[in-house]
Amino acid sequence: MKPWVLYTIGYQGISIEELIGDLKQNNVKCIVDVRRNAISRKQGFSKESLRKSCQAAEIEYFHIPQLGIESKMRRGLKANWEYVKLLDTYEKELLPQKEEYINELRRIVESQVCALFCFEATPQLCHRSRLAAKLEEISHLRIRHLEPAWDLAST
Repeated sequence: MKPWVLYTIGYQGISIEELIGDLKQNNVKCIVDVRRNAISRKQGFSKESLRKSCQAAEIEYFHIPQLGIESKMRRGLKANWEYVKLLDTYEKELLPQKEEYINELRRIVESQVCALFCFEATPQLCHRSRLAAKLEEISHLRIRHLEPAWDLAST
């Protein structure tokens, strides 16, 4: 049976245990890491560590780096408007060139309940929200962003 929802989640401000807990609570069976570089200074969130944690929780892990944004494009961004401008570029100029990878992602997310995974806690400031919107358009999955309960402004 085709899933009806696609989740997105970022790991900013949460632990690996909280991430896995959120995924399990929402019956997520796989995550698709859409970071260009699946590395992190935060313990548990680099590719192999994350893959092992997911495997232990019976959650499949996929990484499609081609759907990420290159580091040089993200470097130096500070204000929210700068992120939004980058995301507009991603949506209008970069995504149309990624049809092969979008189709690969579509096959994955239409086969089981999945979450798109990246760093930013706020989906509107992350490319995964634009990618999710594209998937919603072509696959008719409903998008649900899993966000932390805490307020980013207070941290």
